[in-house]
Amino acid sequence: MLAAYFDESGEPNAEVTCVAGFVGDTIEWARAERDWLARLGKLAPFHSTDCGARDKQFSALKIGENGKLSQDLATILSKYPLTAVGCAVHRDDWRYAAANTVIERQYRTKYHFCMAMVLMQVNDLSEKHWRGEPIAFEFAEQLQYQDYAIAMQEVFRDSRDEFPCIGHMGIGRPECVVPLQAADLFSNEYYKELIYQREHPGETKPGRVEMQILCEELPVVGVYAGVEYLHEIANGMEALKSSSSDQAAGR
Repeated sequence: MLAAYFDESGEPNAEVTCVAGFVGDTIEWARAERDWLARLGKLAPFHSTDCGARDKQFSALKIGENGKLSQDLATILSKYPLTAVGCAVHRDDWRYAAANTVIERQYRTKYHFCMAMVLMQVNDLSEKHWRGEPIAFEFAEQLQYQDYAIAMQEVFRDSRDEFPCIGHMGIGRPECVVPLQAADLFSNEYYKELIYQREHPGETKPGRVEMQILCEELPVVGVYAGVEYLHEIANGMEALKSSSSDQAAGR
């Protein structure tokens, strides 16, 4: 059985918003979880922001030890046959290409847009690589988005013909679900890496050590929704809307 876990990074007004995580077999997830907890020990549960700031249970770590911890956790994930998946959008690109368009009317926020894109990506991955096996999804609890996220889940459940591989979808708390902690690590690193790349245009290798570890060992499927990509999505949605209207009118 396949299971996918995703988390969000980037507050509503942050420069970048992303949803990212991993999909893999539940047996491999159980093995990765065992190693993850063994490395954390009394520091569990892991939270990237707290670890990076040496806050809360990570406050006793010396400078550099917190970075070593997150790198060790990335190394643990890289040893298992997981696939990393993410979608991100820049605040300025969204304002220019998506605000007040069919995209924003459909998805409301950058978070929900990225959530929908990762669902579609994983559906495609299953059809191409896993013989269309249904995948159980779990997203980290985001209270400010939760009502609409639940509504979006209903939309995908009603679209079985178009997205047959999207199975159960749930919302969980990372402190209770270890794979959501792994998703938190990746989404945070994905966010920081995109900021880094915008500040260092032309570089071909990841600037973040954790991203280097993951990208060297795992398949990484990512969408950066720039202006052109958002325009393509909007045009496709408008065409679909027009086609549906024509059919309803009997044309």
